[in-house]
Amino acid sequence: MRLPRFDPFTDAFRAAPDAVYGAYRGAAPVHWGKSPATRARGAWYVFDSDLVRHVLRDPAFGRETHRGKGNDKGSGPAATLPLSLVIDNWVMFRDPPVHTRLRSVLSEALRRERVETWRADCRRLARDHAGVVGAMPVFDLVADYAVPYAAAVTGLVVGLPSTDSRFLAETAAPISRLLDFHPAPGVQPAAASAVQTMTRYLADRWEQSDGAAHYALLPALKAAASEGRCSTREAIDSLILLVATGQATLGNLVINAAGCLLTHPDELAALAADQATPERAIEETLRFESPVQFAGRVVLNETRVDGHRFNRGDLVLCALGSVNRDPAATDDADVFRLDRDRVRHQSFGGGIHACVGVNLARMAGAEAIRALAPILADRAAVWPRRPWRELALFRARTRLDLIRPGRDHKPEPST
Repeated sequence: MRLPRFDPFTDAFRAAPDAVYGAYRGAAPVHWGKSPATRARGAWYVFDSDLVRHVLRDPAFGRETHRGKGNDKGSGPAATLPLSLVIDNWVMFRDPPVHTRLRSVLSEALRRERVETWRADCRRLARDHAGVVGAMPVFDLVADYAVPYAAAVTGLVVGLPSTDSRFLAETAAPISRLLDFHPAPGVQPAAASAVQTMTRYLADRWEQSDGAAHYALLPALKAAASEGRCSTREAIDSLILLVATGQATLGNLVINAAGCLLTHPDELAALAADQATPERAIEETLRFESPVQFAGRVVLNETRVDGHRFNRGDLVLCALGSVNRDPAATDDADVFRLDRDRVRHQSFGGGIHACVGVNLARMAGAEAIRALAPILADRAAVWPRRPWRELALFRARTRLDLIRPGRDHKPEPST
């Protein structure tokens, strides 16, 4: 049967992406599909594990989309100038040599040893948030736990006042929505406004920073700027990226991990009985219900991979969610199991553009589930009629009410 052009924006894909991935992956490793860029005629989607690994590591595939067709004077993938100027300083959208320089600064700031210095505080934040929702007869896992926890962790890591967590969550939301391939009118202006607000806020915090709390990212990047490793503008723009993407990916990871455990009660029981670890639950969630579904690249130089030709300027989207459920790469790929000897996934991408916050996501995600697991084991879930966000890049539930067993509850409409 001839498959239609791949489209990750349909209700069918949002409801069951793995079934859609399986159909396309079984037919061919690469398919032409609808592009997240509204002005582009389409994009290549890669579903095969080996081919995705190759694309993510091959220097012929880069990230500077505005330079992919030789337009070196472009200023980023967004049409709004103030927004594009900020995005042009984001390491995720740059290639070497700019990428190499910025990546070295951020990698140093987010190295494993530094991340471990935040573990005790993240554990405290998780326990505090779990204590609040645990006392509520009904709570929404998304709005009452995952989102505020992710905002609090982000603020802690950057070095911002804990009282600003709500502001960080509200301001980051329009930015992450832009990154989420959302085509609706008004998304870019809202993101541009949020970026300007975040820039002013971080610039003020930058000026007020006296170098205390050296373990936090803001003073670490301020020190890097003073050493000439990056400019002040690049450092502040990088903090905007970390605030926006950090909250989205960490929050979605916590939401998806809780959802997986609730739909697999035996695995939740094993976790509650200390027969599995929160770290294992996070790794299996990253594989089974990937918070980030795609990793984008642009073809910088015409190349042929496994018999398929990619032309310069082509947009290529590696389907991480497909790779993570590929039966050729993982036994029982469609089964959520916490007893795997080794969990293999591509949820953090690969190559030089692999997620720079991988250590933080793993640590903070595990602490969130460690605190939440006893509450999950004592609650019943109320699944909304339209549970998944109407987006493509980030995958997570919109709402998930948790109630004490035996309590009547009428769920509110999903937002």
